[in-house]
Amino acid sequence: LIANDIEVLGEANPDEYSNGPAMKTAKTVTLVAFAICALFFLYSVFDVFTTPWEEVMGKYNSALESQGVEF
Repeated sequence: LIANDIEVLGEANPDEYSNGPAMKTAKTVTLVAFAICALFFLYSVFDVFTTPWEEVMGKYNSALESQGVEF
């Protein structure tokens, strides 16, 4: 949203904004990062729903113990 607003401002006032190509690159990088995060989220959801719950909780508890969290 912010990138679109700045891009519109840049097109309206090209003398005041000289970062038009950089803004397009930033939008592309943001979209790629969003796609990677979405894929990781979908993989995580798939992993939780296809793994037995005891194993999921065992991994969770071992991660907590490795960080020194007492429960």
